[in-house]
Amino acid sequence: MQEKNEQETIEGGEIVVQNKFIKWLDNFWYHYKWYVIFIAFFVVVFAICLFQCATAEQQDLMIVYAGYAGNDEGDPNSLTAAEQEEIAKLFASMIESEDDEPVKIGFSRFYMYSEREMEVLYTDPETGAPLETKGTVQSLNLDQHKGFSDFIISGQCSVWLVSEYVYSTIAKDRLVSLSSMGMESNVAYDEYAVRLAHLPIYKKYDALQNLPEDTLIVLAKSTFVGNSADQKTYAMYSDLFRKIVEYQE
Repeated sequence: MQEKNEQETIEGGEIVVQNKFIKWLDNFWYHYKWYVIFIAFFVVVFAICLFQCATAEQQDLMIVYAGYAGNDEGDPNSLTAAEQEEIAKLFASMIESEDDEPVKIGFSRFYMYSEREMEVLYTDPETGAPLETKGTVQSLNLDQHKGFSDFIISGQCSVWLVSEYVYSTIAKDRLVSLSSMGMESNVAYDEYAVRLAHLPIYKKYDALQNLPEDTLIVLAKSTFVGNSADQKTYAMYSDLFRKIVEYQE
């Protein structure tokens, strides 16, 4: 019997026309729908990321802060988006561009707490019981630690502003020593870091005073990936670090 593209069947006296392609599609969806959904999800995510990368403003340098300055404007330690932008603009004004174009600096922030800081912030001072939000914040804290670790490995930034706690977690072989740069500072925290609050630039500019007083500034070594791998870009990071530490009114 000759095969037809459409089959006619009688159901309850009615003629139902069933297209073979529709039947195949229905069968395919029944067996593979989760694969299709899974692939479609990642295609959409990839497309969104690609669009954001294509339309995002390109930055010449990136500055990062990692510490307990959170993003809650009700928190006295908060570091708002506007304050971050002020710091980025201040640092950008300190760099001379070879092509006379203004340097663009981005700002990344990771709010990270030590266990002790978590206890102080998220424990009821009267009862000693943990606050309801503590568990959620602990989970976010772990995510931020991982995010910062991934960020510094990416090589996207070489000037880091960090709290004392975060500094204690950083492998010092990632950092450039002050002596190797021929720099001396009487306010050095140790051979790699300088306390920002003890520098003249911190006292001069209100924008920097939005950072906690225990903030340390360090210069990371150049990497094999990210913009720090570019010799010209890394030279700009090194120059910025020197100008911040050696700034005089």
